[in-house]
Amino acid sequence: MREAGEAFSAALQALTTRQAKALEDGVPIARVVRLPGADHYVYLSNEAGVLREMKFFLSTLQ
Repeated sequence: MREAGEAFSAALQALTTRQAKALEDGVPIARVVRLPGADHYVYLSNEAGVLREMKFFLSTLQ
């Protein structure tokens, strides 16, 4: 069972990486931020990183 979970996790990580790359390639002005250890509820699993990136984004607006 553990092996199946690890295989699923690896496949999910590979999919996420491909999706981020497709976004970067498809939208050249996009800034893709990867937060290690973040999950679906990124604002809960990585609050400090989300706040840091939101503040950065907001600081670029005119």
